[in-house]
This record gives sequence, C-alpha cells and structure tokens, in this order.
Amino acid sequence: EGLAKMIYEGKCLPQLQYKRLIKIDIPRLIADISDYTNRTQTLKRVFLESEKAGNIILFIDDLDRYTTSGTDRVDFSSVIAEFSKSHLLTFVAITSPFAFQKFIFPVGELVQVFERVDVKEIDLEKTRLILFDIASTLESRHHITLTYEAIMTCVEKSDQFISDLPQPEKSISRLDGACVEATTVKKTSII
Repeated sequence: EGLAKMIYEGKCLPQLQYKRLIKIDIPRLIADISDYTNRTQTLKRVFLESEKAGNIILFIDDLDRYTTSGTDRVDFSSVIAEFSKSHLLTFVAITSPFAFQKFIFPVGELVQVFERVDVKEIDLEKTRLILFDIASTLESRHHITLTYEAIMTCVEKSDQFISDLPQPEKSISRLDGACVEATTVKKTSII
C-alpha cells in the first residue's frame, strides 16, 4: 500500500511515475484450476495482458511459494523468469530472508532477473506516524473514530506480542482487525 500511495502522490522515482501497481493474487487466480498446464496458461495470460498495457508493476507476495513444487507451493519460476525479462513489465516481489535463501536462491533464472533488496523493520516512531496517516482511511472505511490512545496502544502491544510480522505490517493488521471487530460488535463507534 505504501508504494502504491507514493506512486499515486507522485513521490516516487521517475521510472515509477504513471505506473499502476497491481497485486496479483495467485492463489485466488488458480484456485479453481487443478491442472498445472492450465494454471500456467492462466498466469501467462495475466502477464501478457499486463505487458500489453505497458504501465503495470505486478506485485507478488510470498514469491517463494511459486518457485518450487510441494505442499502449498506451485512452481511458476520459469513463467515468472520469462516475463520478468520484458522491458514492458515490472515485477516487485517479497519474501522472507529465510525463504529467499531456501527456495529462490537455488533457482538460478530467478536470481538473474530479480535484485535482492533487504528491507529493515522500521522503528516504533515511524510506525506510529504511518498509523496516524492511515487512521483516516480506516475511520472512513469502518465508520468509526480512532483515538490517539488506541493507535499508540496498538503499536505498543503489536510490537510486544506479535513476532512473526515486521512493523508496520503487524500494527496496521492489528488496528484494522480492531476496527472490524468494533464494527461487527457495534458496541461503539470510538476505539
């Protein structure tokens, strides 16, 4: 969301200006297709359509899940590598350092076309600023009011109790979850 917002606001590198960032939901895309060949063809059609548009940045979450076969994994590495060589299509993909080393690094063709960029977890002060920035979006989406204390507590508690996600992702996820819970229970419109 952060990158998409920066592109939208024009606060990005010139190469990214006027581009559309699209998150490709591969599990949903291939959910009803059991045959590997048809799954591959479906993914190729999406990539071809994006390439034809010429201004698309495709975002792939958990790239490691699509580089080898196995439980909860489908090997699309050759298709991804093929299309990532195109000058008309840009890919941004994320994974954990462990998953990169275990699943992506051994696939030479992906290592050649993707550049590894290590992103460090941001500090709590920057996380607070990000949450204050997105609070209005959450308020209008859920028809609630978020208090200063709620945001501060969310950052503090998510940092204390959630260890498997980095900041600000874990605080954003927790705050959004609290908003959903408040609107579902409808006890209050103020958190």
